[in-house]
Order: sequence, then C-alpha cells, then structure tokens
Amino acid sequence: MRRGRDIPAARRPARRGTILIVTLWIVLVLAGLTLMLARAMRVEAVCAANELAALQAEAIEQGAVQYVLSRVDSLQGELPTETDAPCEVVRVGAGAFWILRPDYENDDACAYGITDEAAKANLNIAPVEMLAKLPGMTQELAASVVDWRDGDANPTPGGAESEYYLLLPEPYQCKDAPLETVEELFLVKGFMPEILFGEDVNRNNMLDANEDDADISAPSDDRNGSLDRGLAPFVTVHSVEPNISADGERRVNLNDPQSQQPLFDLLREKLSVDRAIVLTDRVRRERPFRNVLDFHIRAGLTPAEFQAVADHLTTNPASVLRGLVNVNTAPRAVLASLPGLD
Repeated sequence: MRRGRDIPAARRPARRGTILIVTLWIVLVLAGLTLMLARAMRVEAVCAANELAALQAEAIEQGAVQYVLSRVDSLQGELPTETDAPCEVVRVGAGAFWILRPDYENDDACAYGITDEAAKANLNIAPVEMLAKLPGMTQELAASVVDWRDGDANPTPGGAESEYYLLLPEPYQCKDAPLETVEELFLVKGFMPEILFGEDVNRNNMLDANEDDADISAPSDDRNGSLDRGLAPFVTVHSVEPNISADGERRVNLNDPQSQQPLFDLLREKLSVDRAIVLTDRVRRERPFRNVLDFHIRAGLTPAEFQAVADHLTTNPASVLRGLVNVNTAPRAVLASLPGLD
C-alpha cells in the first residue's frame, strides 16, 4: 500500500501564517466597510436633520405670513403698532420669528414691526421727476425705469428701449411692462448693486463694521459713520389699496356726473341739507378736480367739513388705487421726492 507523502513540518507554519494574513485583510476590509456604512448613516442623519429643520423653517415662515395677514386685515388698513402685532420673538410651535423693519433715524440698530409699503415710492407709478429725486437716482436712471415699465418703444430722454438692450453682450428685450420686484432693476440700464443697496450689502438695515471701514473690506464705503442705504428701502412695486372708505363703503367719484345724487346724499348725511345743496352745485360747475384736496380748496369747505367727508370721496374711478404714498409713515427721502414739495 502506497503511503501518502508527508508534508514537511517546516511548511505548516507558513500556511497558517498565510491564513492569518488573509483573515486580517478580511477583518480590515469589513472594518472599513463598517466605518463607511457608519459615516453614510451619519451623513444621512445630518441630511435628515437639515431637511427637517428646513421644513420647520418653512412652516414658521408660512406662519409668519399668516400672522401678519391676520393682524393687518383686522385693522382695516391702519398700520399695526407693536401692541397690535408684536414682532419680536413670536412663537410658532417650537420655533419663533422676528419681523424687522428699517429704522431710518438709527443706523446702529433695526426696529421690529411691519413695514408700510405705502411709505415707499412705487416704481411702476411714480413719475420720472419723483424717481429722479430718490436716493442714488439720476435723471437718466429714472428715465430708464420709465422706459422699462411703459408699454411703448419710444425712449424717454436719457432712458433706453430695446435698441440699447439688444446691443449688450447678452442681449434681451426691454420689458415694456410693470416691474414685478425691486431687484428687477438690475436688468434696467445703469443700475448696479451699489445704487440699489448702497453700503448695506447684507440688507440688514444696520451699519456693520465692514460697511464703515473705507476700502479695508468689501463693500467700498466712505467711512463717515452713517449708512448709505441705497435705493431699495425707499421703493416698492406692491403699494395698492382698495378705493373704499374706512367703513368699507365705495367712495363717491367727484368727477363722475352720474354721482351727483350719491354726492348729495353723502353731504346731507355728513354736513347738512343746505351745505349739500350748495356744494353739489359747486361740484357740478367746477369739475373736474385733480384730487380731493383740490375739491376742498375750490369748493370752499371748512377744515371740519373736509375732515368729515374726505375719506368718502375720490377723483379716481378705479376700484383699486396704486402707488399712493402714506405721508404719515413715509421716510424723509420719500417725502422729499413728492411733487410740489420743493
């Protein structure tokens, strides 16, 4: 019987060593895979947490919008005060929000509260003369805004229509339609970030250290200790209000001959029958009126009479009024741009 060949004793430890090395490599690979899996799980956990935080932030944002709408709607057009609508650390579930507005008299801090869009100049309504008086604006910039928003292809002196925009390195047509956002001005000839935002590049309505250090850090500024806010805080595209009185009634149009009887009824109710007869006759003879104040002056109302009827009258047949400026809330820069206040 043939005997099998014996394995030399000296080779057995080498085979065991090989098995050990292979085992160590397998353990190392498994450990690496485990670490990779753990890292992937950690990344997934962080991503899930970020997504949850984003959803929570979005929910808080929507809650803030609904909060503002409810408070504003309940005040029938009056600007909410801090008592009417607290705007600092308003809790929504486990989160909170703050509503900030510019404090035009203080460059070192912002204020809490709801901003009145009617305190700003409406880019789609304001005439070129008014736009040109706003901070950072020139006659050419104002003319370019008017050309961008109007419906014709005729350039305003100093402005630009499609002939200009089509010659740009990346050409496009002049919109010839109302602006939808303030930032749309970047498409208009001549507008740069420093015109729109001034030194306030982060748009927090406060003078930060980098906004008052000359050219040490961006942006470039004049280091004069005051904040150049640019144009953006003083303009809007959203100012609109219904053409109704504070009690929700449709206003009487002084320039409409068909409103003679409603006007008489209003004046009789608010003043007297005798004054109603006199004033309606004057309106019939004096119309059209430029505005309600023009009616006050030309019809000879006393201040008390005007106060009693002013909110119930209009000279505009539109159901909504766009671009009116609230002189009670407008900052100085906007008031200074109003026609006739030179």
